[in-house]
Amino acid sequence: METNQHPGESRRRVGSAASIVVSAGVVAGAIDLAFNTVKAINAGTSVLRPWKGVAAALLGKDAVMQGGDAMALIGVGLHFLITIGAAAIYYLVAKRQGWLVRHAFLSGLVFGTIFFLAMNYVILP
Repeated sequence: METNQHPGESRRRVGSAASIVVSAGVVAGAIDLAFNTVKAINAGTSVLRPWKGVAAALLGKDAVMQGGDAMALIGVGLHFLITIGAAAIYYLVAKRQGWLVRHAFLSGLVFGTIFFLAMNYVILP
């Protein structure tokens, strides 16, 4: 069985997929970071509070309380890891379900909304 791939083409495709996933995850994470920052400011709480909450989900509330404000950095890192992971899941599903690509705006909006609701009301209530 002969293929028409040139040497290195597969690596370029994987690199391209990785950059798409990371870019999408970082953009989604930045939008959510801005949303939660504004939400904290409007609530009159510290802008670090949401990110300490993310860290607390992994490390526990006591560890975050003892770790202080530095724990917010861990929370932000986890936040971006989660959004990049979500972008990877969407990418992998979209490769197999062509309608997600054909209706990218609508399917992305639905996926993002479901992901937002799951994170805010199920995983990190």
